[in-house]
Formats: sequence, structure tokens, C-alpha cells
Amino acid sequence: MSKIRTGLIIGLGLALAYGAAAMAQQPDRSKPARAEFACLTSAREDFQNAKLALLKDSVKKTIETLVSERRLEEQYCLRIARCVARTETGPAADLQAPIEFSNCLEEVSLEKYDAKKRGE
Repeated sequence: MSKIRTGLIIGLGLALAYGAAAMAQQPDRSKPARAEFACLTSAREDFQNAKLALLKDSVKKTIETLVSERRLEEQYCLRIARCVARTETGPAADLQAPIEFSNCLEEVSLEKYDAKKRGE
């Protein structure tokens, strides 16, 4: 009888641990998190559509095209930074926006040139 109880206790403990791990892996579904996700998704879709339009219009890359592409990337990263910083309050928001902007520009450049971060 004690083996059955021990088995049930272990089984219940494993089920609880599994449930807690599953909840930890699920994305945050709070209202601010959903709003941030929607904002980021919208920014990405707009960026991709604008970049496609820019690349379709210009067959060869001129300096003006390169500058336009860079400005488009900067505007995209500005939107990303605002999406993320909007959920922060106080001094954290002031610090978060420039960090997100810089990280975004870095990621866009790495993507664009199919590069890796230093040290990787």
C-alpha cells in the first residue's frame, strides 16, 4: 500500500512540475503584452511591405536608393523602440527606447548582410 501512495505522490509531483514548466513557457497573455506584440507585428509587416516596394521601384542601387533603404530601416527601428518602451514606465522607459533602437539597427544590419555578431 505504501508503494502505491509513494507512486501517487511522485506522479502528482511530476504532473505539478510539468504543469508549472508548461505555464512558464507560454507567452505572456496580459493586455500590455498583447498590445506590444500587435505593435511589433504591425511595424514588421509595414517595414517588409515598404522595403519590397522600394526594391521593386529601383532596379539598380543608386546612392539615393541606399539612403532611402537606410531611412526606412531607421524608421522601422524607431517604431520597434516605441512599441517596447511604451509598456515601460519611469526611468526604465527612458533607458529602454535607445537600447531597443540600437539593438534593432544591429539586427537589421546583421540580417541584411547575413552576418554574425562578433564573438559568435
